[in-house]
Amino acid sequence: MQKNLDEIIRAYAASKENVKLVVINASDNATGNIWLSRGKVIHATIEEVSMPRTGLGAFHKILSWTDCKVYVLDNCSPREISIEKSLEELKIIPEINKFTKPTSTENELFGAGSISRKSSITSIDTGLIKIIEKLNDLNVLEGFVGSAIIDNKGHIYHSNIKKGYLSFNAFCNFAYQGFKMEETMLSGMSDQALNIMILETSDKIHAVYRFQEKYILYIVLDKPEANLGLARSIINNLL
Repeated sequence: MQKNLDEIIRAYAASKENVKLVVINASDNATGNIWLSRGKVIHATIEEVSMPRTGLGAFHKILSWTDCKVYVLDNCSPREISIEKSLEELKIIPEINKFTKPTSTENELFGAGSISRKSSITSIDTGLIKIIEKLNDLNVLEGFVGSAIIDNKGHIYHSNIKKGYLSFNAFCNFAYQGFKMEETMLSGMSDQALNIMILETSDKIHAVYRFQEKYILYIVLDKPEANLGLARSIINNLL
């Protein structure tokens, strides 16, 4: 992945005015951001509540990720500038005869299986990325266990787990199946769509929110520490 990420940085630094690369680490779902402009790396951040990183430290950490997905957002300028170095200064130098700039007709980024297809970068995905960037805001909730974005087929698109619960994937499946069942029942009774569902077990609160028609946001909280009112307030701002 290291070589492929270097190639993407070189390609978009050379071919776009202002570009933001959103890089999601497959091992822990950490989200990194790299801003490029006119052949230079302008700014970089890693969205971690426990240890947020900015600048060169964040940039080199992102480059160290061996398995990640990359999304490209055009016309994005950073709020601050922490790097502003050329690719040569950062030693991101192309290998001779192995680099070609992408064109607007390409359907994928360099054919790498672990990198998201360029055709998947749509307006709905852009909004989703912005939500992913803010998911760590949920970590401040008392009793927070984890959260996930789940698509309409039940696939976990992105997750953020604060506590090391081995059963979190089972929680996601439980929430998804329960939401789809309620959604099906409601559709047979009225035209009103199901947007929010709260499920309580003996020791957990499971909250599910529909957004963008294609996804649901799921969070699970521990009782009795959980503050569901605060959770709803944060989620309303998030979505």
